[in-house]
Amino acid sequence: MATIPLDKFDLISMRASICYFDDVDEAVKLSLERLSENGAIYIRILFADSPYFRFRVGTIAGRVSDACTVLMSEKALLSFLKTKGLDVVAKHDVPYPVHEILYAWKIPAFLRRLVMPLLNRFVMPKFAPDYSLIVATRNTPAC
Repeated sequence: MATIPLDKFDLISMRASICYFDDVDEAVKLSLERLSENGAIYIRILFADSPYFRFRVGTIAGRVSDACTVLMSEKALLSFLKTKGLDVVAKHDVPYPVHEILYAWKIPAFLRRLVMPLLNRFVMPKFAPDYSLIVATRNTPAC
């Protein structure tokens, strides 16, 4: 059986995987042990407070498999990373597409075309993103 080298890594990717760890605390702890001093952790995560769930567009089973062990809200994830000694240095939010919400609600096409611009501009910015792309590094002490 091959052994995993004990090298440090400049980038550790948790792309759409953090919700499948049996123990997220342990996974992040091990990742930090393997992360080089100036390394970064990349996380792509679907949020529990996404409009997909909030507006009942679908079920959890429609987005993640049965193996999912945890779904976090955006606020919970950011707080969790902070407690693990990680600073978010880059974050890109991806909103849930409004047309999919309206389609799931069976809103007629002509009405969807009328209300979509209003929802995109005034309503959707008030909600958590559907998912985010996050880059986090170890906390650096202030000078």
